[in-house]
Amino acid sequence: MGARRKTGKRSSTKGRKKLPNWALLVLGLAIGILLTWVIQYTMKKSSNPQSGISKLIRKTLKKHDAQTKTVKKVVNKKIQKTKFQFYEILTKNESLLPAHYREDKTVTSKVRYALQVAALAKYEDADRLKAKLALSGFVAHIQKVSIPKKGTFHRVRLGPYSSLGELDHSNRKLQKMGFQAQRIKIDIKP
Repeated sequence: MGARRKTGKRSSTKGRKKLPNWALLVLGLAIGILLTWVIQYTMKKSSNPQSGISKLIRKTLKKHDAQTKTVKKVVNKKIQKTKFQFYEILTKNESLLPAHYREDKTVTSKVRYALQVAALAKYEDADRLKAKLALSGFVAHIQKVSIPKKGTFHRVRLGPYSSLGELDHSNRKLQKMGFQAQRIKIDIKP
């Protein structure tokens, strides 16, 4: 038997040449660039600078800025509405420092100092103030204290400081921020 002949339709691509892959890539890039240019041209066609993608971006940024400002206003209003109350009920080893107090160099190892920024009834307000101080570079802590006939308060304090110079330096920074802190002397028991 002889070889079989193939029967069937012959492909009609015999006369046509197939484009190489690199040519298809260049053609695709050219079409993409052309479409991009057409879109940009039609967007810029209007003389209004507030059109297209730039308008969308500006609107988004304005909304974000407005939301941020609103949040800041609410936080500041809550802190400003809160009246900072100071109570002179201190523990037995604590005392308020008068404005003219000078540090006694002989007993500095037995004395520490603290700044009481506020005494607040709500813990949330005290925590908010602590966070505000932290954003300004201070390390504050909250002490819960019960005062007879007045209730429970949360003291927001800075310190302890080992010298009066450190205490006064922090106090000046607080005054620039608008706070009037109480200077407290803490006697350390031997």
